Amino acid sequence: MVTAPLALVLGIISFFMTRGSASTIAGTIVNVLFGIALASTILGPPMISGLESGSNAVIQGVSDSIGAGR
Repeated sequence: MVTAPLALVLGIISFFMTRGSASTIAGTIVNVLFGIALASTILGPPMISGLESGSNAVIQGVSDSIGAGR
């Protein structure tokens, strides 16, 4: 099981890998691992819920603006 210290370490590595340099495949891999680690901590469910409600609001707004909801 992934723990909070692993998420913290991956977050620090991710910060320093992407700070001031172009995105590389190694940085992308670290960012994906950081996301997976963060999702399995106590912070994961509220973040996922917020992303879902935000994306639903955007989709609803776009749908309403083009008249697809009628």
